This record gives sequence, C-alpha cells and structure tokens, in this order.
Amino acid sequence: MNTSKLFSNRLLKSTCAAALAIAGLGVTATAQTVVLDPDAAYYGEDLGRPIENLFSGMTTYTEPQGGMEFSLSGSHERADDARNSTVMARVEYGVTDDIQAHVQFPFDIADRSAGMEAQTGASRIEAGAKVSLIEDNSPVAMSIGGDIEIPLSSNYDVSDKAPNAGPLFKPSLMVGGGGGSAEVHASAQAELGGEDNALNYSVGSIFNTGSALTPSLELSSRAQENAAPQFYATPGVTYSFSDRAELGVGAGIGLNEVSDDVQLMARFSFNLR
Repeated sequence: MNTSKLFSNRLLKSTCAAALAIAGLGVTATAQTVVLDPDAAYYGEDLGRPIENLFSGMTTYTEPQGGMEFSLSGSHERADDARNSTVMARVEYGVTDDIQAHVQFPFDIADRSAGMEAQTGASRIEAGAKVSLIEDNSPVAMSIGGDIEIPLSSNYDVSDKAPNAGPLFKPSLMVGGGGGSAEVHASAQAELGGEDNALNYSVGSIFNTGSALTPSLELSSRAQENAAPQFYATPGVTYSFSDRAELGVGAGIGLNEVSDDVQLMARFSFNLR
C-alpha cells in the first residue's frame, strides 16, 4: 500500500471516530440534569448497572463501601511479525463509598510469527487508590487517583514497553457526566519516574440501549517524552449477564503512523456486594 493511500485510510478512520464521539457528546448534552445516581445506576430499572471500566481510559466510579470487583482483561497487538499480549488480573475494594483501593497484576507474552520462542513474564505489580471528590449523583462527577507500579525484577518486561529499573508513579484525574441515554468520561494519567515520562489521556462515551448490550466509543492518546504521540479510537460493546457480571470486547484502531494498526481487547468482571 502506498503512502498516500495509507494516509487516506487513517484519515477516514479518524474522521469517522471523531464524528461518532461528537454524536455521543451531543446526546449527553441533552440528557437529564441529575446523572449517574448510584442507587438508580445499580438497581434502577431504567439505567441498569453502568459500565465501571472502559477499555482504554478510566471512569469516575468507585466501588461502594464493602463492595469488591474482580476483573480479568486481555489485549493483543501486532507490529510486523512481532506479537505482544497482556493478561491483567485486577481487584477493586470499596474502603468507603468515596474511597476505593485496587491492585492489578499484569502478565506479558511476546513472540514472533517467524518461529521465535515465546517469552513470558510477570515483571511488575501495580497498586493504588481512587477518591471521589464530586459524587456520581452530581451533574459533573470528579475523582482523583494515585497508583504505583513496582518492578518485580531488574529487567525490562518482555514487551519492552516500560523499564523496570524503579517504580513508576501514576497520578490521575477523572471527570464524568451525562445520564439517561449516554455518559461521557474523560481521564488523564501521568507516568513519572521511568526512563521517559508519559501522559495517557482518554475521552469515552457509554451508550445506554435499555438492553443487556452497552456499546462504547473511546478516543485516547499516549504521549511519551522523546517520541511522537500515539492516537487510538476504540469502539467496544459490553454484555451484562446480570447486575454483577459483564463481558466486554473492543478494538483499539491506530489513527497515526506510530500507532499499532489494531489492538484487540477483552474484559470480564464480577462484583461482590
């Protein structure tokens, strides 16, 4: 494929993704004034249980006091003949209704289609907390968070995405709003203390269809020092088996030359309350 055709295809994907995101924001702007009510969100017949986690970004939701969520997610990406996969186990616990503690444990798998033996490794663990500053039943909700990623070895992780010489500190900010037919959540998270600092940010729309299927769309970016930023559009859909269990699948589509073409993602979560 020549350069001009490749650029045209990426521009078309970017334009379509932006149009869908703007449509989601427009629906949200005309939604109800009282939004994200915790009781209605979890137990109401109209809204049903909301998606608490997006595929790329973060929502403002915190687990209620005593509540616990277990999730298992995975992602897969390819660059030429290199293949990288990550499986992530995560636990969230509601210390209070406004404070959540969480821990996550990633496992990386890397290989090449040309016959390279797969490399696997659990080289890091991440723990942190999220605090709700403006509750979800306000027109605009806001949360802040802080995580620390601790290396489990002195080597690079097998995907070569992050150096493991020392801990990474990850402060974050999440803002959300909407109600009725749609919600919008925006988040930003810095990565400090590594070889190159980075900033990850995302805006995502979650659409309530009144059924067990909930579609979503995210626009996200990763900006790292001394490197061109990456941009992705991630359409996805989540199926709720009940008010406690859900399964979601998504695809992160690269929007510029330095982004991977496609990242496949899946997530299963189960709540205890």
